Amino acid sequence: MNRLIVATTNSGKVSEIESALGRLPGWSLEPLPSSISSIDETGATFIDNAIQKAGAFLTELGLASPREVVLDDLPYRTVTSVTLAQGGRGRNIVPDRFTLNVNHRFAPDTSLERAEQEVEELVRGRAEVRFTDRSPAALPFAEHPLVVALRSSGVVAVEPKQAWTDVARFAQLGVAAVNFGPGEQQQAHQRNEWTSLAKLETGADILMRWLTAIERR
Repeated sequence: MNRLIVATTNSGKVSEIESALGRLPGWSLEPLPSSISSIDETGATFIDNAIQKAGAFLTELGLASPREVVLDDLPYRTVTSVTLAQGGRGRNIVPDRFTLNVNHRFAPDTSLERAEQEVEELVRGRAEVRFTDRSPAALPFAEHPLVVALRSSGVVAVEPKQAWTDVARFAQLGVAAVNFGPGEQQQAHQRNEWTSLAKLETGADILMRWLTAIERR
């Protein structure tokens, strides 16, 4: 007799799988041995278990502390956040699927491959993981001569960029690039985004001083 081991200690889940598959001649379905630890699953069906596993995962994310690293005197933080959650087919029906969109923002010292591993390690096999956007982080290039010249041209503050921008595309090619320009942080990515004319003029003045300075070199 062949044994098919289901990766759960929940006998109700095993029974449900067995019912869905029907009779398999020469095979027996069995749960994990009791000596192997598994997440607590008190629900009797996949529906209950999916919700419970999502709850445990969300609790862990809420308790996790950001990892901080300093590069070129700029602090970067690795932060993992749930930005979307979807499930359910009706107000009186227990959902049979629960989907989370997880945004994992990582520091420039972490490769894209390692960032994906970190997400997999957070999930620990409790759900299917699909990566829909893969965006590498960008090094600050704070000590590059052109960046130093820009800082010396009247830039008010130099800060690390927590979110991804097209600067990362240049960084992948080894080209120093920065995010620069007038704007209101609170207005970013919103309808009717605006900034003041005074900040536009200030930004133009900084660029002119910077271009003039590097032209003289």
